[in-house]
Amino acid sequence: MTHRRFNRKHTVWLTGVFLAIVFAAAACLESAPAAAPDPTAEVPTTQSPAPTATNAPGVADTPAPTAPSVAAVAETPEPNTATPEPTANPLPLAPDADPVTLDGTPKLKDTGNWINTEPFTLAEQRELGNVVLIDFWTYTCVNCTHTLPFLREWHSKYSDRGLTILGVHTSEFEFEKITDNVQDAVTEFDIRYPIVQDNDFGTWNEFENRFWPAK
Repeated sequence: MTHRRFNRKHTVWLTGVFLAIVFAAAACLESAPAAAPDPTAEVPTTQSPAPTATNAPGVADTPAPTAPSVAAVAETPEPNTATPEPTANPLPLAPDADPVTLDGTPKLKDTGNWINTEPFTLAEQRELGNVVLIDFWTYTCVNCTHTLPFLREWHSKYSDRGLTILGVHTSEFEFEKITDNVQDAVTEFDIRYPIVQDNDFGTWNEFENRFWPAK
């Protein structure tokens, strides 16, 4: 009698366990996520129909431009490329100017000894087409000696191009009137352009000069 009760209870217990396993498996299957799509699988593509040109409502079809005919091109006149001939000058011509005269030009006056050149006149230099730069100076004048480097450079650059520099040595002191002293100063300052002594202030007064140096 005891052995049968044990078998019945044991069967009920096994049945409950089995049912629990079945329900648990069913629940797992329902909650399982759907399988992800295979990235390597080919995706069928559909070809979109080609768009067709449509006109907006109310817009008429515009005909395509056509090339001009050969006859129309042939009838087109050629542009005028001829250079117009110059016309006469409408402005009145100026009357002929009077020739320039040098009668009122100051001259070298009461000159003394010449250094670095033979004596000449300003008129002779003008006839040669030269421009004459006159420098009133004296060798003891400090401001005069400060200008000598520029005069030496101009003589070196332009003496063969029509520039004649003439140093008019107008003495301020008696010892400056001595030709040998002037010659020594010319050698010391390396002056190579013409020098003329003006001890009596003749050229100085002719040019109405008032100070040293003056050019």
